[in-house]
Amino acid sequence: MTIRLAQLVVLAALLGHLPARATARTDAPPTVATLQAAYLSDTRAHARYLAFAEKADQEGYRGVARLFRAAARSEEVRAGSHAEALRRLGGRPEAPTAAPISVEGTRQNLVATLAHENAERSGAYPRLA
Repeated sequence: MTIRLAQLVVLAALLGHLPARATARTDAPPTVATLQAAYLSDTRAHARYLAFAEKADQEGYRGVARLFRAAARSEEVRAGSHAEALRRLGGRPEAPTAAPISVEGTRQNLVATLAHENAERSGAYPRLA
């Protein structure tokens, strides 16, 4: 299996969670429910990327494993920011329910990650902007 550099570059860009276009909205302040959903999503993504990193290591893709670990760390930091915002609004971050993580081969994990991040970028972020 060959993972092309272009695929990794695209994955790295998508993992940066940059929306296609950013627009400021003043009529939609963050809500506790929105922050909780973001916290849960980022917490799950953190666990998923760590599992994908472990699989990449097992298959000998050390660079891809490092990329997944960096993405996991990014998700962890973002989840922490959401948790802090929840607490400041009087909420309490709720831990996600234990859900199995589907781990395939590294190539499939990259494809799944690209699909997930692209859907989030084009679907979730515009709704929250």
